[in-house]
Amino acid sequence: MEAVKKEEIKKGPWKAEEDEVLINHVNRYGPRDWSSIRSKGLLQRTGKSCRLRWVNKLRPNLKRKTRDELDDFKAWFHMFTLFKIRKAAMLEMQMMRGADANFGSATTAEKKLEKLQEQKLREKLFQPDHT
Repeated sequence: MEAVKKEEIKKGPWKAEEDEVLINHVNRYGPRDWSSIRSKGLLQRTGKSCRLRWVNKLRPNLKRKTRDELDDFKAWFHMFTLFKIRKAAMLEMQMMRGADANFGSATTAEKKLEKLQEQKLREKLFQPDHT
């Protein structure tokens, strides 16, 4: 008895040739019957994968938004006024800093500097004379 090898389902990024085959199939048969693409041997992708590729990337009436700085500022300002989001969350949303940013860093740096200066002063005061 010979083991029948299942056709491999292709995964990963789509190639331009695959996109072209999918577009041609949809132009010919319409955006339906997605599993027939694989059964006809056109692509080694699942019907679900083909449908999602069409719906999310390839369909001609897909609206693609481009965000500019003004849109980002409007969204940031809207969230600030409506939800009173704390500063860390707003800056994280703007991707200026990570979520773990220390906003008291100036104060922290000053405290570290003071401790370092105190330590140096103690070392000077309590150093034995080597004369």
